[in-house]
Amino acid sequence: MTIVAIPEGDFNPVGVDVWESFAEMKPPKRRVSPKSFDFWQSFTEMKVDSGLTRRQARLLRMMARDGERLSAAMQPRSSKIFSALGKKASRAYSLTVEGKAAPYVGAISDLVAMVMGLMGLDQFQSDNVVPLWKAHYKLTAEVTFMTIAEALQLTGGASPDEEGIATRILETGGRRAGLIDLSGDTKRAMFKAIEVGRVGGESNDQIARRIEAEVTAGRYNDVATRAQVISRTETKFAQVSASIEIYRDNPNVSGIQLIDAQLGPTDEECTARNGRIVTPDEAQAALDSEHPNGSLAVIAVVR
Repeated sequence: MTIVAIPEGDFNPVGVDVWESFAEMKPPKRRVSPKSFDFWQSFTEMKVDSGLTRRQARLLRMMARDGERLSAAMQPRSSKIFSALGKKASRAYSLTVEGKAAPYVGAISDLVAMVMGLMGLDQFQSDNVVPLWKAHYKLTAEVTFMTIAEALQLTGGASPDEEGIATRILETGGRRAGLIDLSGDTKRAMFKAIEVGRVGGESNDQIARRIEAEVTAGRYNDVATRAQVISRTETKFAQVSASIEIYRDNPNVSGIQLIDAQLGPTDEECTARNGRIVTPDEAQAALDSEHPNGSLAVIAVVR
């Protein structure tokens, strides 16, 4: 079997240059998805029952509006990355079985390993995923700092380092819950596509198309759902993480109040922590354990 490298010029449509202006972009004012609207609207219209001041409650609603716009801006860009990933996987499969009239009959795990070896996934991630996520985290941090200053009129503390905070958020971003486990998701999707294709007696071209669809969608039903869940979750994570950092460095903040279980029935852990006053490190620990589409928010307790 001949192994050849995939030309990056053909399969890297979502390169760094596409995202150069992302940090400067303004999130769209229009709501681009009914599902996205429902998620964030539930925050803006929720009735806070944790004994918050009017300023604190106002901050939660302002953050929800920010989150809706920020995640809406990220969704189409995430979709492009996942679509490019699917095409890259499909092309790698086609090159692996090139010249063979019938599908590869060896172990699927061996075939998947060969295809993955051609994809250059680490390079794809560093060229596409990392720039997008870091730019989004930085933009989210900047917006969050401005919103907190406006809503709480919080003074004091050092000027925020959005770049440094974005880097720290990136270190634990989507990977903490496997949301952006490109390698694992791609392997599983490819294995499934090849297995189903074999059972159905599909040709190599048909399996290649199936691989593109499966890898693009990942563990979700389709790429739109994948991009939406990840964009929502990462935006909320970045908002809360940035909030914790600004509260941590402000001498006028004596603690951080956790706000959760405000959007209807939820698990016991979320209900139990609602209203608790914690340290910045404890707040970060709570955030790190948050599930996809989580609703955890944090509010400064001002001296």
